[in-house]
Amino acid sequence: MAEQTVRIETPDGATSTFIATPDDGGPSPVVIFYMDAPGIREALRDMARRVAAHGYYVVLPDLYYRFGEGIVFDSAKLAPGSEEMTRMFATMQQLSDEMVVSDTRAILEYVKSDELADDGPRGCVGFCMGGRHVLRVMSALPDEFAAGSGLHPSFLVTDGTDSPHLGCQNLSGELYLAYGEIDEVAPPSTIPALRQELDRHGVRVNFDVYAGADHGFMFPGHRYQEEAAEQSWERTLDLLRRNLQGATVGAR
Repeated sequence: MAEQTVRIETPDGATSTFIATPDDGGPSPVVIFYMDAPGIREALRDMARRVAAHGYYVVLPDLYYRFGEGIVFDSAKLAPGSEEMTRMFATMQQLSDEMVVSDTRAILEYVKSDELADDGPRGCVGFCMGGRHVLRVMSALPDEFAAGSGLHPSFLVTDGTDSPHLGCQNLSGELYLAYGEIDEVAPPSTIPALRQELDRHGVRVNFDVYAGADHGFMFPGHRYQEEAAEQSWERTLDLLRRNLQGATVGAR
C-alpha cells in the first residue's frame, strides 16, 4: 500500500489530507473519509489504510484546517463537562455542513487530476459528525456518490428545519447506518423519523443497531466493541463493493 499527505486547496485555504492507495497502481474507486470530532489521528489513518487495502483510493481530509493546523483532541480526556470536551464542541460547532460540502467539491476536483483515482462512482464513510457529513454530501452531490456509510452517525435528526434527514430528497446512492444500542449522542430512537424520510424519497438504506454498543464503538478504547465494529466494517465493505465499479472485497 502507498500513502501520502498532500495539501488540497479549497475556497477557504488548504486542508492537509491523508491519501492511502493500493499497491496495484490503480486506478481505484475513490472513497472519502469524514472524520469524527476528535480530529485526524492515527486511528483514523489506520481505518483509511484498512479500506485502501481492499482496493480503494481513500481520502481523509482534516476538516478543522480553517481553525488551526493539526487540531486533535485527546479522547482519553473527553469526559462530560471537561475542558477538553468543551474545546472540542466549540471547534466542532464552527464547522458547518456547507463548509464540508465545499471542501468535498475541492477534493473531488483534486482526485480528478490523479491517475491513481478512478473516475467512476465514489463512496464515503463517516464517523460521528462525519456520519452527518455523509448524508449532507450525498444529498448535495447526488451525481458523485453511489454509496455512503455512517458509523455511529450523530445529529442526522434534529428539531431544526434544516435537519439533515429533511434534505435527502435528491440523494440517489445507497446508505448503511450503524448505531449503538445505548448511544445517547446518536440514539437509535431517531431511526424511525430518518427511515420515514429516506423511504419517502426512495433511498436505499440498511440500518444496524448493535446490542450494548455505545457511541464510538468503532474506535479502540474504552467504548470499543469488537463484534459491532467488525460487522460494521463487513457491511461497509460490502456496500462499497456492490456500488463502486472495479472494487473487490476480501477478508481482512
